[in-house]
Amino acid sequence: MLQSDKKAHEIVTWAPYVLRHDGIYWIYYCAGGGRDGTHYRIHLATSKDLWNWTRHPANPMLMDGYKSRDPMVMKFEDGWLLYYVATSTPRGGNGHGWRADGISFRGGPQWQVLSVCVHQS
Repeated sequence: MLQSDKKAHEIVTWAPYVLRHDGIYWIYYCAGGGRDGTHYRIHLATSKDLWNWTRHPANPMLMDGYKSRDPMVMKFEDGWLLYYVATSTPRGGNGHGWRADGISFRGGPQWQVLSVCVHQS
């Protein structure tokens, strides 16, 4: 079972999304903590049995504004589609990203933002 690891700067872990690919379970999850929402990031760990997890050495996988969370990842064409929630302020919103390897959902030239939708209630 995956638990928070303070050495990995994980005060809390929540909002997991698990998928199975090539016989390996991949869990994308929100991790972080602190007094403001800017310390929440989307992380990745893998497992062969759903009990013993290995955190990816490149964590966090995605850092985007305020409380990056609620990841959902799916195979799409020749890559992976990541849907998540994050905002630049605490008001609300969501984002999408695509990455061929399913790992490096970071900013930079390989990052494609497909759309961003801001919702204010």
